[in-house]
Amino acid sequence: MAKAGTTALYEYLNEHPEVYMSPIKETNYFAFEGDHTKTFLGDTPNLNFPVRSISEYQDLFRKAENEVAIGEASPIYFESKIAAYNIKNTIPNVKIIIIIRNPAERAYSDYMMALKDGIERRNIKDALTIGSHYVQVGFYFEKIKRYIDLFKKDNILIGLYDDFKNDGRIFMKKIYQFVGVESSFIPRLSVQHNVGGYPKSFLLSTILHLIRRQSIVDVAPDKLLNIGRKIKRFNTGKMREFPPEIRFSLNKLYKKDVLKVQNLIGHDLKAWL
Repeated sequence: MAKAGTTALYEYLNEHPEVYMSPIKETNYFAFEGDHTKTFLGDTPNLNFPVRSISEYQDLFRKAENEVAIGEASPIYFESKIAAYNIKNTIPNVKIIIIIRNPAERAYSDYMMALKDGIERRNIKDALTIGSHYVQVGFYFEKIKRYIDLFKKDNILIGLYDDFKNDGRIFMKKIYQFVGVESSFIPRLSVQHNVGGYPKSFLLSTILHLIRRQSIVDVAPDKLLNIGRKIKRFNTGKMREFPPEIRFSLNKLYKKDVLKVQNLIGHDLKAWL
């Protein structure tokens, strides 16, 4: 799920010598429906499907050798209405990892990332409406149930973002055990990935976004890409406080769904309320 530690999880798995991760982090392959894909919920502005055929997908893993576990990380699969079925039909015995986060905080983090990336300019009240993508993703029950209904219980691990954040070492030990690799391995937990923040300059973030949309990054040399990353980091300021009134409103909106998820997965989620 987006904004629930997926990038860090991908990197920590990728560091493990017994794991091979797709060189493209978000392949999004199993959510692709053609040129008119309607995977996303709400008013999302971006659809990105770098892999569109099974041959392209298989090609991503051609360099895998003796690794015990092979995988990828596409948060879009959580919200897609077709991804779970496509995965089941293609890789029926796959291991599924789902990390869920307080839905109100997830929505806010998603909104802040869109601001930082130059794809969002609305104020928070206009952006975090019930019909927005940011908010709709946070109704977890039906999305989780879809996977539970399709896959064996032992093949699904549902973790909490708070546990990941509070003790990454214990959390990753459980992940490594789940995918069947040596669990004593310790990844570089001190390295932060995809850190959130508020853009110092909206103009600069918009320019960087336009460059990415024109696919210049696909053909740019490494030095140019590194310069772009440094500019993005320079333009990222401190994360702004989540407005309490909006947090309260979203918590109230999500309450029934959170309680249903709590019963479904057997985790105590009262802290989210």
